[in-house]
Amino acid sequence: GDLLAFVREVSAASGTASQQQQQALQQPEPLTTGLPVEVWHGGFAGTAASTRAASVPRDSPRAQAVAAGPSPLARQETQRWRLQQQQASARRPQVEAAPSIEQQMALAEGLTSRIPQRYLIQNLCGSHLWYWSYEEERPGGGRMAKRRVLLPAHSMQELKVAPAPRHVRHLAADGSLVSSGMANAISIQLAGSWLPLEDMAVDVVGKYRYDVRDPLGGPSLPLLLDVLLVGRTKMLRLHSCIWLQNNTNMRLQPCLQLGAGCRTPVVLAPGDKLDAMQRLHLRVLKPKEGRFLPAAAALGGLLFLAPEGHYAAEHDVLQLQASLLALKQQQGYITCQSKPDFIQTGPLHLAASVHLGLQSDPYFTTQNLVEVPRPGTLRRARLPLEASINISPTLQFTNGLPYDVLGWALVPPGREFARSVQLGGSRAAGKSSGNSSELKQTRQG
Repeated sequence: GDLLAFVREVSAASGTASQQQQQALQQPEPLTTGLPVEVWHGGFAGTAASTRAASVPRDSPRAQAVAAGPSPLARQETQRWRLQQQQASARRPQVEAAPSIEQQMALAEGLTSRIPQRYLIQNLCGSHLWYWSYEEERPGGGRMAKRRVLLPAHSMQELKVAPAPRHVRHLAADGSLVSSGMANAISIQLAGSWLPLEDMAVDVVGKYRYDVRDPLGGPSLPLLLDVLLVGRTKMLRLHSCIWLQNNTNMRLQPCLQLGAGCRTPVVLAPGDKLDAMQRLHLRVLKPKEGRFLPAAAALGGLLFLAPEGHYAAEHDVLQLQASLLALKQQQGYITCQSKPDFIQTGPLHLAASVHLGLQSDPYFTTQNLVEVPRPGTLRRARLPLEASINISPTLQFTNGLPYDVLGWALVPPGREFARSVQLGGSRAAGKSSGNSSELKQTRQG
């Protein structure tokens, strides 16, 4: 107390304290609770100061110091502390602002539905599309649509409309009613002469297959919607029903020729190009890489494959169809002739196999496969929803022993091929491993 009184006497004698007090009255500073310096101010300006001043004579130096107000040294400490807090807050990582609750609300029932939900939508179907949602039904009948949002091809964005609750029915595979209730839904329309897809449910994680109908009565275009859950974010992924996978150790150039009746404009992705014969040369697939084909390719498109250093096969062509069972009949062997400047001579043979079922996805582990025959009706899928075209070598060896195996490939003289391959095994409790290796004629081999 004596030290504080001495400091206040020095400040009062110099006249600085009175000037600071006038400036404080003209420009009051907001107080922040929890600051150590502000608590020190309150000890002299609040109740504690009044109780102490009652027991001290008015003419004493201590009373004069209390009446003089806060010390300028304390004010400097306050400003220095606030500056340090501002610098510390600037160095902290900025947290992403939470989206509005209206855009992320799930069903209006239950406790978990009141938690804000974030939606991301991704367009992998190869064409532009628009999406929107409907307002509540008006008393006079009909619905009023919200603004239409453009989602360019090969892009992803946060959902810019609030999914509207709609009544949906869940059916078993035989068509019997399982349950019915409300679910959040949006509507989309694909670029071209296609009817819109209305009331697409986006609440339950799963894989949904829709048929985009032609207003002129032509064949429908299959389109898949994947609802994935990553944390508290739901990702809506739109893509075709055909996946192309390169299972070789060579770079593979896919070439696509669309059908004559295709009325969906295909947008070129980075790495795609269009030649003079109106063939779409897709991005080169690296070894063990895959991609979804454009949705328009399912309507009678032709798929040509050209491995690195070889011409595209002109006779062994895959004819793409919307029916996956008919597409599976297209599997077989592909023969490609080598280019003159390539180190390998002679044709290259590859195997094209079609697998029906789910694709490998680290975020997609559900078995909820749903067909949508009409808006608002969800039925358990009776057939596979998508297909994977795997391009692999014609000869593969699998080591089923719990030991490593070393093998050699012997070829006629004059052929640029000599390679020893070690097939890994496992000694884990007598359980054989599934490690495999591929022997094929490549430039690296």
